[in-house]
Amino acid sequence: RWRLKNETYLSTQHSSTSASAWLPPSNVKQSRTFNHPSASGQGPAQAERLIESCNQRTDFDLLKRGNRFSGQHYWMMFSPDVTLRCPRVAYAIGRSYGNAVQRNRIRRQSRSILRSSATRMPKGRYLIGVVKSIPHPSFSDLEVDLKTLISKVDASK
Repeated sequence: RWRLKNETYLSTQHSSTSASAWLPPSNVKQSRTFNHPSASGQGPAQAERLIESCNQRTDFDLLKRGNRFSGQHYWMMFSPDVTLRCPRVAYAIGRSYGNAVQRNRIRRQSRSILRSSATRMPKGRYLIGVVKSIPHPSFSDLEVDLKTLISKVDASK
């Protein structure tokens, strides 16, 4: 067999002369103890969501009767509800906007914009859609348009 100068040959066969690892039964723990210490309460607490998603039929029934606002890149339907813990948002981005990559990109960008302004959003249900304007609007254009719509919602209350 050929070898490079700096390589050594190691057999892949287990040698029968080597002793396998063996521990006496007294050193092997058979099961967990009943008083096993559990994880402490340290570490970060679970994050509180500032925005939830609309996922129930009643959410969408209430949105049908809500107010509609339009901007340059977005349209929004809003149904106020002060009893909610935080705003609920759903997205309506159709295939006419573009392929799945483009739709998912604008949805992620929209989520990011809403996350940054979640504390200023009035409580209620939002349905956010995209107007087929220019093919790839910049993030700053989207941010200005969506924040303008949120301020229109706040003014209409």
